[in-house]
Amino acid sequence: MTWFDKSKYLERLGMAPLVDADFKSLAQLQRHHVFAIPFENLDIILGRGIPVDLPTIYNKVVNNQRGGYCFELNGLFCNALQNFGFDARPLLARVHLGMEPGGRTHQITLVNVDHQEYITDVGFGSLSLRSPVPFVTDQVSQQDHLQYRIVNDPKWRFLMQVKNSELGGAQWLTMYSFDLEHVCQGDIVTGNHYTSTSPDVHFTRGRIASLLTPEGRYALSGDQLTSVTRGDMFKTEQTTIKPSDYINLLRQKFNLVLDARYEDFTI
Repeated sequence: MTWFDKSKYLERLGMAPLVDADFKSLAQLQRHHVFAIPFENLDIILGRGIPVDLPTIYNKVVNNQRGGYCFELNGLFCNALQNFGFDARPLLARVHLGMEPGGRTHQITLVNVDHQEYITDVGFGSLSLRSPVPFVTDQVSQQDHLQYRIVNDPKWRFLMQVKNSELGGAQWLTMYSFDLEHVCQGDIVTGNHYTSTSPDVHFTRGRIASLLTPEGRYALSGDQLTSVTRGDMFKTEQTTIKPSDYINLLRQKFNLVLDARYEDFTI
């Protein structure tokens, strides 16, 4: 694929060249990705739409130093894994964070490496997986202050669940459900169209950006910035961002270069 430049992709992630398509490299790729590339929906609010063909995603995220949401970030990550020699394919999931599960509007990746299958997900905002989760039911994966597990469910097949010590970490929260059905580009285009255009979806209702850090995260909702850092305990700070500071803040806190003015946002 002439449009995919491995060196530029790794440079965007701040990584050295890979040696082998093994679990160590997979884990490094995922961790670097979530710390370097933000989750954001700004093109939706700018009225630009979200193309999900891979060359366009690569150009946006790598060449133009932008972020994206699940169909962009996980689409790019899955394709990058394939380019680096990994056995990887997309899956679709139903988000369970609302009152009831939605449609298949979240993309994740199934990777088979070193004789073990893993779920990777770099596109679930502040709860994005920091490392691959072994596709083994009822096995807990500890990732910084987060714990993840996959459980069987008679109705939804598999559930991805999380415990977040930032929020107390007392209960398992179901993030989404998924199965192993083959996913084609048409499935992705259909899910992306609904997610990026429906007035019933929160991505069309306001500006969102988030970026994970080893110590916590940054999250931007509208003009409200939340900074979470972790020491002996979690510290959360909230700040209202002035319109004149908004574009610079995206670069400084979210590693994101936006070719727009604050006044260009429709919401």
